[in-house]
Amino acid sequence: MPYLEIEDFRLYYNVDGKGPAIAFLHGAGGNHLSWWRQIPYFRGSYTCITLDQRAFGLSRDVAEGPGRRAFGSDLKQLLDHLGIGDVALVAHSMGGRTAAGFILRAQDPAERRVWALVLSGTHGGVVTPESRQLQEQMRQRANGRSLRERALAEAFVSSEPELAYLYGQISRLNPPRPDDFLAPIPGYLGTTLDALSQREIPVMFVTGTEDEVMSPEAIRMAAAVLPGAELKEIIGAGHSAYFERPDEFNSAVGSFLARHAPATDP
Repeated sequence: MPYLEIEDFRLYYNVDGKGPAIAFLHGAGGNHLSWWRQIPYFRGSYTCITLDQRAFGLSRDVAEGPGRRAFGSDLKQLLDHLGIGDVALVAHSMGGRTAAGFILRAQDPAERRVWALVLSGTHGGVVTPESRQLQEQMRQRANGRSLRERALAEAFVSSEPELAYLYGQISRLNPPRPDDFLAPIPGYLGTTLDALSQREIPVMFVTGTEDEVMSPEAIRMAAAVLPGAELKEIIGAGHSAYFERPDEFNSAVGSFLARHAPATDP
């Protein structure tokens, strides 16, 4: 299995396909296997990179390790290791933190290493006071239901019980983590809006209209305030639209990436 050694930590990754590079960044309920409906679709035209982010899947975090604070730097070290300069990021939910961390590590906005950014089920840190309030209201409506219980639309679970079971099994492959591993930083009220605007990266937001984890309206607000951003709403899908409606997700993301992909040698 391919691992990247980062000090005393081992990051699992996989590379498939050929062409401009795309890194797929999974959410908190997933790992590299989450993208099984995307990689066969995109690998014919792109170099597809999947990884288990630190403390997920086969990337077991070390004791007293940096945890989520290292998501962005882990991705940078992996791309440097692979000799990949420019990359598109397809980031779902928690993966939006990795994408933002990676992009913001470049202090100079002119250092635009990301040629396109897809934010699925996440606002990528593009927040306003209004969208923060919407998200807090959604947390309150959860009524104690776990992320796994809210990750798929109820209609999908009823109509596709086998796939819903598979989703749960992929999630259960993740090792245990501290309860506060992904807890918000107390008092943090920042936004990535200015930084993303300055870098002028093409951005597409994707939301399922039945998402019960990330407010669809908060994502609509993010798309509205970020200059040039596009929005794709997948009707009837829940939080994991990439898994529930892969054909629609892949088609929308594929069209967006094709319009912004760097030229390749014939």
